[in-house]
Amino acid sequence: MVGTRQKSAIELIAQTSAIDFLDYMRLARDHWWTDSAQDWVFRGVSNAAYNLLPTALRPITDEPKTQLKEERRKLLDREKSKDPSKPEFEYWHLAMREGVKSFIEEAMQFGHRFPHGTTIVLHDDPQFSIAQHHGIPTFLLDWTFNPLVSAFFCCEGWCEKNKPDVAIWCLNDSLRQKTAPGYMAENCRETDLEKDCFAAFGCQLIVPQRGISEYLLAQSGVFTWIEGKYENGIWLGADQILEKHEFDEPFLRKITLPGAEVPALKKLLDREGMSLARLMPTLDNIARTARSRW
Repeated sequence: MVGTRQKSAIELIAQTSAIDFLDYMRLARDHWWTDSAQDWVFRGVSNAAYNLLPTALRPITDEPKTQLKEERRKLLDREKSKDPSKPEFEYWHLAMREGVKSFIEEAMQFGHRFPHGTTIVLHDDPQFSIAQHHGIPTFLLDWTFNPLVSAFFCCEGWCEKNKPDVAIWCLNDSLRQKTAPGYMAENCRETDLEKDCFAAFGCQLIVPQRGISEYLLAQSGVFTWIEGKYENGIWLGADQILEKHEFDEPFLRKITLPGAEVPALKKLLDREGMSLARLMPTLDNIARTARSRW
């Protein structure tokens, strides 16, 4: 079932069964190709209600309370204490940079090396890719060139008790650049953070160096950098920003699957070889995958 709002950037596609969901996501399907080019990247989420909002911009006061939210609150409070006169949204950016910088400084004490040392270079610096993959909140969102990898991450972290619907977000970056050229990151000033400039969902698509993380290589990983829009005390996700504007044709697809079908999807993906052992190939994860098959 397909539902596209007139002039919307987002095409909504609801699949009702795991087998149809997986079949639609296969990269060999014609709907992922234009001539001989495949320009889509994919992001699986374990709850279809989740917006396209990076960890560093997600709310910190909502339930459930978590250790990461408390850690982020401490960073925000620290930045506010340095200069209470700044606009509220700026503290979120400063806190994100401080979190990444502290991670780099700590890592360098133990022999790890970074191209720019502790200097923070926005958007394209591998520092952010490394930090993101080790749990440090950034403005990056994880995507993949492999749609079956995104389907796996729909299931990973899925709440079996609440059984929410899951979704895969699909972005055609070439079509986005053609359809929404005014939202390119290079047209947005770093200081102009209150604009609807989602300054890299006005998207900067970042293909990281494959050597920086075995996880990135295993997952065919790629990132988008999103700065979002601060509105009424919260940050809007890229999808929420896009819904406020009109575009000639959609460049995002949101493919949903009912929560009741997730166990079947897990089984199908395991048959396809999509496992934690394959995508995060540490011995601990290999052991976890082995135990899940007992």
